[in-house]
Amino acid sequence: MGCFKSKMEDTDVCLDSEAYAPLLDESSSARGRDDFNDNRVTTTENREKNADYGLEKLLLRLQHALTWRNIYVDVQDMSSLAELRTKIHELLNFATVEMGYLVRDKRYSEAEDIVNAILRLKSSLGNELVDAVQITAFVREVTTFSRFVLSGGQYFEPMMVNEDDENVLKLFFFLVSDTETRQTMFRYYVEYTSLIEEFFALVLVTSSGHVRLEMYGSSCPSYWEIRQDVIKNAREKIKSFDFEEDDEY
Repeated sequence: MGCFKSKMEDTDVCLDSEAYAPLLDESSSARGRDDFNDNRVTTTENREKNADYGLEKLLLRLQHALTWRNIYVDVQDMSSLAELRTKIHELLNFATVEMGYLVRDKRYSEAEDIVNAILRLKSSLGNELVDAVQITAFVREVTTFSRFVLSGGQYFEPMMVNEDDENVLKLFFFLVSDTETRQTMFRYYVEYTSLIEEFFALVLVTSSGHVRLEMYGSSCPSYWEIRQDVIKNAREKIKSFDFEEDDEY
């Protein structure tokens, strides 16, 4: 199935749960790099230098994290697992913020370098340990636009949409939130279906179910291609809301 492994997990991730709140609350416009003690200057002239510094530091931290598998070996040790979970969350938060800066500067290939390093860390830890700490996804960006905030992320492994049905799986997720209230407005997933024929699709979650917006065929598109389709659809839906409000007066 293209760019993803076929391993299934029987537990889903609730992106509105407390466990994921720190990840989804991060915003490149709301959180500064000083929160990570980078001691970086923030002037416009030094933005590129700052981004390079942050990328280098993050990749080194991800490289160092590959040693965690030698430290956290007992999946039955609850205190050890809690410590590892905290470390992973902190590192993923750091990665989310740094990828947000790279996305802002359209440095997509370097953002992919971070994604690949995160996936290497997941592979290094192993499925048993990752399952034990119950972290099934990571946020690739939290980007603020003029009318909405886009939170986009990726599951470590394809997740079943419906329980006990491996024919429909989720791979990427996107949340579109109000810029002021941060309330979720729209929720999107990229799904892989293999019931009759294999294809990838972008779907919008509604109260009545999943609505397919884009069909991508049997090849998995890149995150960045899908992202453009999500942004386009979100803008169209918000624009339609504006027209509906105008009609009321």
